[in-house]
Parts: sequence; structure tokens; C-alpha cells
Amino acid sequence: MAISAPKFLINPTEAEAPARKSYPKHLIEKALVFEMLGTVMPGDERFYKSAIDFVISQHPEATGESLQIVLWSRSKNAFGWPTGIFVPNDPDLILDLFRQMRIATKDSNDPAAWKILYDFNIFEEIKKRTIKPKRKPRLPVSKKETSRPQTIDPATVPEHLQFMLSSDFKDQAEKFQQRLDCIMMSSDPAWINEYFVNRLSADWPEIGRADEAMGGLISRTMSVIAANPRFPNWWRSYAIALMRGNPLAAMDTCKSVISSPEVKDFTNIETVPHTVS
Repeated sequence: MAISAPKFLINPTEAEAPARKSYPKHLIEKALVFEMLGTVMPGDERFYKSAIDFVISQHPEATGESLQIVLWSRSKNAFGWPTGIFVPNDPDLILDLFRQMRIATKDSNDPAAWKILYDFNIFEEIKKRTIKPKRKPRLPVSKKETSRPQTIDPATVPEHLQFMLSSDFKDQAEKFQQRLDCIMMSSDPAWINEYFVNRLSADWPEIGRADEAMGGLISRTMSVIAANPRFPNWWRSYAIALMRGNPLAAMDTCKSVISSPEVKDFTNIETVPHTVS
């Protein structure tokens, strides 16, 4: 007996799906955009087919709206293409897919990030890259502003936090800070809570240790962001402080996020579509 392909790999037919507006090929209604560091050419999805098929087979119960995978290049003079491959908007499946696609490439840093975007217009994104913005006059910058961050004096750091001054901790904190770049205003709150609160210690043991030493400030901060994904971006500075080995500054930022009056203004706000910058 022939086995039919999973429904989320192909566009549903008119008989299977409710009537909806027609989209031209250059406009992707619901896109799962993987940002690539290198050039992307039509047909490049074949390099990831095995990884995509494997991930789909590992998530047979995955549910969610159907997203079309788009490979989009960060390179200035290169663009990207829709693949015609559809997957459900399931946080576990998408994160697993992101990891497996990295394993499938020679460069483990590609793809560099992923985003879920609505009404993604290929032509408009290409136009943005071809229009050169007017240069703003550069303001003079003092030497103090351009200098490297000063080394933290260990004598100013409480003993139970001094492990955060080690190079091992700062190395993991840097990777953690980079991973936070995947959190967007359109990110699924459940996904943020699962991977940055519930699995914080399992996925990031050094950060989990810091969270415990800081009285749970990191996990509480990420819980606030999960509930308020449109919170202003200054919340990320706590991770930069950790990366620089400055736990006291990180604690101050976390406390500011948790107690911020802005929290209530960003709760239960409907996510709006956005485009790649």
C-alpha cells in the first residue's frame, strides 16, 4: 500500500482547506525563515531534505499552523527563496529542526537564526537591500566609549558569585546571550518559557548555577519576557553583563525588569507581523 506524504509537507487543496485569499509566489503568508550566513540559491533545500524528513519523523504529534520554510541569506548582495516545504508551528519541532539543519551543514553556525514572519514579501525585502540609505553624520566618540569593558575587580564581587568571573562561565554566557537573539516580539510565549525557564539549567548549566546563586532572578526575568514578549529590548542587557563577568550589574537589570511598570503595558498584546530587518 502506498504511503501518502504528511499533509503539512504540501499545500492543502481547496477541498481540504477553508477558502482564503490567494497569495502570489513572492508573498509568503506564514513563513519560517532560516537566516543563512552564506549565499542561498534555488534548490538549496535539497541539502537539508534528510534533516527535515528526520525531524518530522521524530515529531509525529506536532500541531500548529502550517509554515513554509524560507532560506534567506544575510549576505548583503544575496537573497533567499521559499522552499515549498511546510511544517507545523510547533516550538519543539522548530528548535529541533534548527539544530539538525546546523548539523547537516559543513558550517555548524549555518543557519544562524530563525524567525516566524507573516506576509513575508520577497520583492520588498530585496528592494530594501538595493536602496542605499542616506548616511548620517558620525558623532565624535571619546576614547572611554570605544575602550574595552574594564575588568571587574574581584574584591567587589560577593564570594558566592565569583565563579561568574571565570572564563568558562563567560564563554557560556556569551553563547547564551547570542541564543537570546532568537527571541522576537512574535515569539511563542510557551516556547520562551519552556526553553529559557523550565530547561534553563539543563541546557545552560553555568547560567542555571548563576540563576540559583542570584536567587532565581534570571528565570524570573525570562518568565516576565515569556509573558511579555514585546517588552523593550533593554531587558537583554543582563545577559551582556553576565558575558562580561559582572554579576552585580546583571542582578540590577533583572530586578529592574521584574519590577518594571512597563510589564503591565506589554501583557496580552496581540502579536503583529513584522519583516526581516
